[in-house]
Amino acid sequence: MSVTPWLQRAVATLREIKALGLKESILRLHRYAIIRPGTLVGVDALGNKYYEDTSYTVGRDRWVIFPGADLDPTQVTAEWYGWLHHMTDTLPTLPEAQKYRPVYEAPHIVNVSGTKASYLPPNHQLSDKWHLPERDHDRGYEEWSEPLQQEQQQQFAQQDDYTEYQEATVGGARSQ
Repeated sequence: MSVTPWLQRAVATLREIKALGLKESILRLHRYAIIRPGTLVGVDALGNKYYEDTSYTVGRDRWVIFPGADLDPTQVTAEWYGWLHHMTDTLPTLPEAQKYRPVYEAPHIVNVSGTKASYLPPNHQLSDKWHLPERDHDRGYEEWSEPLQQEQQQQFAQQDDYTEYQEATVGGARSQ
């Protein structure tokens, strides 16, 4: 009598629920919509737990469980990202993988967009340093005045005379 694969998975899932406990199982079911049995292969500095189960198809056989309720994929470090996406089969915790790590590599920083720690330009409305822009007269701009308008009219009159002169000479030269 052979046991079908779906029954084997069901038994493995029940064992996983028993191992996790009811509360943690309900939380995982709520966060990830699935409870997957697998082998814990490593934990990174941020507390992420990485699992593997080779009985699943490639692409679904490696996964990460984030600590807490914040499911932010930017918490996955570059080394573990490569392992999760089958760029490498070497676990980042092994000494073999550590020797290929560049010495100039900066520590991993989680994306903080949309949080209080996100960058805002100095004069952004949500920034602590935000202030109302200065009024025009505070910046040294002058308001429009009537004499300026008269000067502009004189300039336009001189330009019109020059335009008429050009039309007369160019038009006259063409008509001859």
